[in-house]
Amino acid sequence: TMTMNKWTVGLAAAGLLSLTSVAQAQVATKLATTSLSGYVSTTYQWQPAAGGYTTWANGGGKIDNFGLDVVSLSIGSPVSATATGWQAGYNVQLWAGPDAGDLATDSTGTNDNDFAIKQAYVAMRAPLGKGLNLAVGVFNTILGRDDADRNVNNHYSHSLAWQYLEPSQHTGLKASYQLHELVGVTALVANTRDAKINGDDSSTSDRQTLGLALSLKAPASAGFLKDATVDAAYISGFTGSDTLSLKSYYVNVSIPTPIKNLTAAVSLDVVSRTGNGNDDSVLGLHAKYKLSDKASLALRFENLQDGASATLGTNSNAKDVTATLQYDLFANVISRLEYRRTHLDGASAANRTSESVFANLIYQF
Repeated sequence: TMTMNKWTVGLAAAGLLSLTSVAQAQVATKLATTSLSGYVSTTYQWQPAAGGYTTWANGGGKIDNFGLDVVSLSIGSPVSATATGWQAGYNVQLWAGPDAGDLATDSTGTNDNDFAIKQAYVAMRAPLGKGLNLAVGVFNTILGRDDADRNVNNHYSHSLAWQYLEPSQHTGLKASYQLHELVGVTALVANTRDAKINGDDSSTSDRQTLGLALSLKAPASAGFLKDATVDAAYISGFTGSDTLSLKSYYVNVSIPTPIKNLTAAVSLDVVSRTGNGNDDSVLGLHAKYKLSDKASLALRFENLQDGASATLGTNSNAKDVTATLQYDLFANVISRLEYRRTHLDGASAANRTSESVFANLIYQF
């Protein structure tokens, strides 16, 4: 519904202005502030050494096959980061394809739908101090290096930390504030720590999930470390199927090395279960080298310590190495060739090691 001020209505009543032209102008203004973006992700997965650990075929049926991952469509009206007054907008991101069910946002709890909502929230900016940014609805979590969107990650396949320890989406309220140009803070309150939209049941009733994240950036005076960052976060809450409180701790330190075009990072994820004592953790080492304007090589090593909480379904520690060569063949296209090797310490000899090779193409628009 569109609103018009009293001067507009008065001019229209006097025959000096057409209400139709006003309505068309307002529609044009709304469309001018609306953004449309997205991507299509496809892959070919080859498994030369297939052990019992073959979870990298997200969406199912991709091993030794061509596969569609997901079609992502985002539409919204963003809030300006420099707005000085009250401002509101929105963002909706929809997924279609086999990987949509992997988001686990399905409000029915089935998680097997080829269509899903990844994000859908009302965005607001309040003129408090330097500006307080709010999001109400379904939004990405505040914790972790990876996102479900593969196009923003350094690798095609997701990390062990993302798959087994980290939450992904929440339904609730998120608030962000830039304390300083080098210091930002984000807080959230959500129904549950899992991604199920409007998730709640007897084990989580009246128990909200709470989270806090801090982002630090080194100043320009730090020399070659001027682009170094530290991200830390904490989330505490219940999932819809867990009667134990889960506490997640996360820290990531990114460091620009003295070697030109080489960046490195160290990450640590820990999940603690109140009253259980069986904590899980993933230590990650990350590096990326820019070979040229179009090419880069990314490496990731992860060591997962399973605290007998059935994280992997095997109560086994794991070591994982991923190497990804990216070369942008065409404009707007991410093209990757990736090798991944996972070793389970406690599995049987036949299921101890799995290897996968991925060829990934993502078109972004």
